[in-house]
Amino acid sequence: MENYRTGAGEEASWKNYDSTGNKDGGGGGPDDVINKSRNVFATYLDMETEFNDRFLLDAAARYEYYSDFGGNIAGKLSARYKFSERFMLRASVSNGFRAPSLQQRYDISTGGEIDRNTGQTFFSGIFPNDHEVAKAFGVPTLTAEKTINVSGGLTAKLNKRNSLTIDAYWIQIKNRIVLSGSYDRINKNIDSILKPYANLSQIAEVSFFSNAINTRTFGLDLVLNGFYNFAKSTLYYTLAANLNKTHLFGKIRTPRNISPDDMNTNILFNRADKASIEKGQPQDKIILTITYQIGKVGFVLNNTRFGRTAVFNRFTAALDEFYTPKILTDISINYKAKSWMTITAGANNVFNVYPDKVKYYQNSAQGIYIYNPEASPFGFYGGYYFVSVAFSF
Repeated sequence: MENYRTGAGEEASWKNYDSTGNKDGGGGGPDDVINKSRNVFATYLDMETEFNDRFLLDAAARYEYYSDFGGNIAGKLSARYKFSERFMLRASVSNGFRAPSLQQRYDISTGGEIDRNTGQTFFSGIFPNDHEVAKAFGVPTLTAEKTINVSGGLTAKLNKRNSLTIDAYWIQIKNRIVLSGSYDRINKNIDSILKPYANLSQIAEVSFFSNAINTRTFGLDLVLNGFYNFAKSTLYYTLAANLNKTHLFGKIRTPRNISPDDMNTNILFNRADKASIEKGQPQDKIILTITYQIGKVGFVLNNTRFGRTAVFNRFTAALDEFYTPKILTDISINYKAKSWMTITAGANNVFNVYPDKVKYYQNSAQGIYIYNPEASPFGFYGGYYFVSVAFSF
């Protein structure tokens, strides 16, 4: 059972007190209140068998039914072949789906915003697909995101102490749900769609959720781990890396009642939105973890390298931002004082590493943003130092 509920904000934040009749009130009022529920039922069947202690075959199917959406069947077929105790191959193929969330289907939000380029305030609205405004634009009812997943890899014991795993994967998502850009009523066509709704006369921009894009992702995971014993201690290590690349394919689907020209396509999903999906997350990430245990004392060193990211400006490539790779180091020391108590002291991001600062003032919302949260794979709060005690019962 799922429920999504919102309430009205404090009256002073949304009510219009202007006696002249100007509608300059904010959002979050009674008109934006939501209370939606749905029931979800699911059942699955999984069958697995092994032939000759070498070949493992697994087949699974899952049926899901959403009371507000409908049903879907998804399946998976996977296999593993063991050449020896030291070397195995594995592969799988599956399809899946994700029903629109209640927030995506029903959320409505109107209120004031700040233009990041001018610093001026304006009123905007996000309207659900069953709202009269979204229907006027010709926004279709949200449908499920559907995926195809293919993966394959190997596991190998290099020797008694070291092992290696390598996995490659390919993921295709169709009908991916995104929040559109803002359709500004400065555009005469947009204004003509909104004019019949007198209660929305103060709204300058309109957004909505839609199944607008398709994406494909290719990735590679590598993990090397092992241990070494010394006289009275043991050293463990793990070296893991992920390489990935995501790109859009197919046409961006605009609402039926607005022209599918370049301008409307860019509003729905512009170059900044595309870069957020294709370049907003690192295309490579490397983690090295070393643990040294001697008696009751343990030392942990963790280094994480985040690859390059980028944020594109909506209008011009001259204001695109590119952020360099960063390495974050975490260290800790723990002492097992009792069988039931462990004391740990350490630091996350011990060298106080920060993301690159926003380079162009035009991207900082009049100086509000120092770091760009849209393309930083880690936070901008610097180092974190701690002491903790853990009890086991």
